[in-house]
Amino acid sequence: MEPVQGLKIRGMTERDFAGIDDVDKRITGREWAGAASRRASSHFWGYYPPLSFVAEADGKIIGFIIGSMGGPEYSLPVSGWVTTMGVDPDYQGRGVGPALLKAFTDVCEISRIPSRMMLPRNEQFEKLLLAMGFERGELVDYVRTPK
Repeated sequence: MEPVQGLKIRGMTERDFAGIDDVDKRITGREWAGAASRRASSHFWGYYPPLSFVAEADGKIIGFIIGSMGGPEYSLPVSGWVTTMGVDPDYQGRGVGPALLKAFTDVCEISRIPSRMMLPRNEQFEKLLLAMGFERGELVDYVRTPK
């Protein structure tokens, strides 16, 4: 696919919440009306705004990444964590995700902290992370399902 023309990555603000939630709805197919805590934008205030960005093109928000600071709670060094991210399905595969991740990792580099992300198994996204210099980290997920 062709890269997005006129792609702009910038820091996220409160004014972006409706656009972020629109992208999330296009990805998940779910409307979170009445459930503000489930909306993608609800993560912004609980995390670290300097690590949160939106992607714009064609006069609208087409992607987002919301970051946080953490690590000591897992006996790891303080790191920038990708909390949630999404790209409008019409723009996926066109360089938006890598551009958002680069903005995130650039801030981490300047701050001299590692960048981290935990995610459900997703082979395509794992390939992107590996191509961008991420490596498998120290954490492993174990789940016990109720009987």
